[in-house]
Amino acid sequence: MDYSSSLGPIDPQVYNGKNWVPALGYLDKVEELIEKSANNQLTEAEFMILQKIDLAELRSFEMARNLTIALLKDWLVNYKFKDWNTHKSNEQPVTKEEKEKRAEDIANKLSNNSI
Repeated sequence: MDYSSSLGPIDPQVYNGKNWVPALGYLDKVEELIEKSANNQLTEAEFMILQKIDLAELRSFEMARNLTIALLKDWLVNYKFKDWNTHKSNEQPVTKEEKEKRAEDIANKLSNNSI
């Protein structure tokens, strides 16, 4: 990335056999259906959709999401934050743990479709 680059939402694209699709969309929808089921609000049509989901494919979507987050965290700590040595508010040194925590917060927000 260069000086004019910017980070935006992250959503790994996975191949579903026909098209490249956003993995987080699948994960979000399954989570929504599971929540509806837990609240006894799942319709028959939604139940049928849930039954047809391939669990191995769903797991691969989770792995793609986790890899994307891990790569972003690593990139932020090692490159974006490489010159972040002191806090502006109090001039205290920035620890590696603080950089990692901030990178994790950013990665979680960029991978949250509801934000």
